[in-house]
Amino acid sequence: MSSTHVSVRLSSDAWTRYSAEAQARGVALGTYLRQRLEEQDRLVAELAIRAAAEQGASSREPPASSASASDSGTLVEVLLLLRSLAGPQKSAVAQKEVERRGLSSWR
Repeated sequence: MSSTHVSVRLSSDAWTRYSAEAQARGVALGTYLRQRLEEQDRLVAELAIRAAAEQGASSREPPASSASASDSGTLVEVLLLLRSLAGPQKSAVAQKEVERRGLSSWR
């Protein structure tokens, strides 16, 4: 796999936050940011697969809830935005709390 060097500008707040998260994981800032981007790509691909599966299932079954497709899309978008802001560690804690309460967590 070949790689290319990329430079990005970060606000000082973002640099401070990402540097602290990278240091907590024991990796360089560039490595941490690359891992975050790769994780986000993986989540987007997983969402596309889930959406396709749900669309296929919904075409065979009557709708089980009153939420419209745009409402579901909006909820997924909000979930992804919050997860990206919180980071993977806080997201994992939140998912475990949801499961501890006996609810199903969307992964």
